Amino acid sequence: MANTLEDTKIRLATPDDADNIIEFLREHWIIRNHVFTRRRDLFDNCHLIEGRLTYLLAEGVETKKLYGILGYSFSNHNFDNPDISAVIFQTLKTSNPSLGIDMIQKLQELTNSRSLFCPGIIKKTKGIYDFLGYETGMLRHYYKLGKTDDFKIAHIESLPQKVQYPDVAYSIKRLETYDQVLDAFDFERFTEVMPYRDAWSVKQRYFDNIGYDYEVYGIFSDAGCEALFVGREIPCNGTAMFKVVDYLGEDEALAHAGAALDELLAARGWEYMDFYEHGIDDEYMEAAGFVQRVKKDVNIVPNYFEPYELSNVDIYYYTTWPGKYHIYRSDSGQDRPNFIEEIEE
Repeated sequence: MANTLEDTKIRLATPDDADNIIEFLREHWIIRNHVFTRRRDLFDNCHLIEGRLTYLLAEGVETKKLYGILGYSFSNHNFDNPDISAVIFQTLKTSNPSLGIDMIQKLQELTNSRSLFCPGIIKKTKGIYDFLGYETGMLRHYYKLGKTDDFKIAHIESLPQKVQYPDVAYSIKRLETYDQVLDAFDFERFTEVMPYRDAWSVKQRYFDNIGYDYEVYGIFSDAGCEALFVGREIPCNGTAMFKVVDYLGEDEALAHAGAALDELLAARGWEYMDFYEHGIDDEYMEAAGFVQRVKKDVNIVPNYFEPYELSNVDIYYYTTWPGKYHIYRSDSGQDRPNFIEEIEE
């Protein structure tokens, strides 16, 4: 029997492709009613970046039908040689059985990206990225409990041991505007950190975004602002927690912020804060009083809130960069809203 499957070509999307991408999601995405099919403004906010529609497409040579989409996000404003994270990835059956692999490899080539990474890959696909020679693994999930015995969000059976904080203590201050961030933090000091997260990315992700309200905090030594961390408060079950989604600056600064984080937890009445990360040394996390959730942990620290689900969640990643690399929950659309009801018009 002759092969009737259509041949495809792979190319970068243009703004004119937006409607077709949204229709593709409506018809083929594994979970129905993807938020982008209901909120075009959210789609544009995430993927229409300075005239670029950040998707790679596989389309039929004859019909122009979409057979694959691969979204991506910039970690910095260097569009000529950027660090990018893969976001939404879906392919259909074609005459090319390796279409998915071809698209991943073509994404780096066509964007001329310095590095490509993705938290949120499906565990069973990990072997594909191993085959491609990428580093793969699982983000470490840390949590830090507030001073409460009445846990309504997390399920805590075993309380962690108290930590003796380092003698040198740093302070924490909320930076409520983008101008305050620019005044406090020297982004150029950290250009060698991979991937490079510049001031543009902070503005685009946390001040110009729609969907969630983020809080940006600076960690200060006597010399000035050593690091930034970003997160959002999540109300749930009559209380709230704080989800850290990004970190920029000196990793070691976190080790000196444990007492200040305790004060922040108490002042805001948060049940706990949690932090998915790859790249920060364990000793710094532990010095700040964070506890790593491990496999078969008796404690349950939820990750899903739309809807709320009392379960531990592992997040797997890949990166093409061979050296030290920082990956957080805000990358690859992991912190994108899912419920339209949660987005203010």
